[in-house]
Amino acid sequence: MIFARFRSNEIFHLGPFVVTLLILNTTVMLQKNISKISKVVIAVLSIPLMFFALEHYLLFLQEKPPVISSYQVEISNQIRQCKKNNQKLLVLDGDTFLYYLSDTLLETKYFYYLPWFEPTDKIRLAIKTKIESDSNQLIYLPPTNETDYRFFFADYIRQNYKQVCQNVWTIK
Repeated sequence: MIFARFRSNEIFHLGPFVVTLLILNTTVMLQKNISKISKVVIAVLSIPLMFFALEHYLLFLQEKPPVISSYQVEISNQIRQCKKNNQKLLVLDGDTFLYYLSDTLLETKYFYYLPWFEPTDKIRLAIKTKIESDSNQLIYLPPTNETDYRFFFADYIRQNYKQVCQNVWTIK
């Protein structure tokens, strides 16, 4: 389950959970000093969780959703059309497929931005510095509002960049 279609959200998040649950149950069941009643309770509690994970996994295998969505392809085509020679890209989102599909990279070690990066000043300020100092880049920024984790950047981008494609910005 971990390695099948690895980067799919269903499998990516369910796989480690199921493997951990399986290892824990096996370890507990092999212990001799744990009572049979405790083992039965643990097994009974684990069975619904395993069925929940198995149900989602089987549904995923039946539907076989593509790893790359048509929406990602559409966005990357827009980026490619808006991009000038040697222009770099910063994706202010977690969708790193856009770099690959648009054949564009950013020369920095922070090349995407996710909600759990927000409290990390080092990452947030490094990306802010890159946005403020690099005039040869495109920025992909999905729509944001005041409660969005990217709002820290959105206001600056709207003031100093112009929108060249849907959700794609370049310096004014």
